[in-house]
Amino acid sequence: DMNKAIAVLPLILCKIAIAFFVGFFVDTVVTKKININTDENPEGELSACHCTHHHFKNTRLQRHLIDPLFHSIKIFIYILVVNLILHTLIHIIGTDKLGIFLESNKYITPIISTIIGMIPNCASSMVITEIYMLGGISFGACLGGLCINAGIGIVFLLRDRKFLKEALIIISILFITSILV
Repeated sequence: DMNKAIAVLPLILCKIAIAFFVGFFVDTVVTKKININTDENPEGELSACHCTHHHFKNTRLQRHLIDPLFHSIKIFIYILVVNLILHTLIHIIGTDKLGIFLESNKYITPIISTIIGMIPNCASSMVITEIYMLGGISFGACLGGLCINAGIGIVFLLRDRKFLKEALIIISILFITSILV
């Protein structure tokens, strides 16, 4: 439906603008105030994997086929389990009931929407947007829930305990920004 696509366009444009300004602020102000260690991986390679199977054999076949396949299967299983749980909850609760609950609690809706947006899955963004399109939440509450959602990115941030401080700072910035929105 073209009307729904047009109704979602301001959300997309606002999210892009917020991402730009918050990203610029974090890059210019926050990273200078806190000690974020960027010297750990100067080549910029994604080497955050701490799987034990990497230590046995480091052949080209292992690096370029077996390891990516192994990680893809792990991610697939995670996404499948989270999707099953989330869709079961949505089916049991129903988006209509969730929308009615959010509509009747307008003052805490931005917080609830932001917490729903923290669920590590893009399905939470779909639920938030659907409730917004049905008129159950305000534009600001919807935008706040969408701003914090990073798919399964937050799970990967929290995966490495060595960078827990940085991960918590990033999640805090996401949460504060989303609540302020």
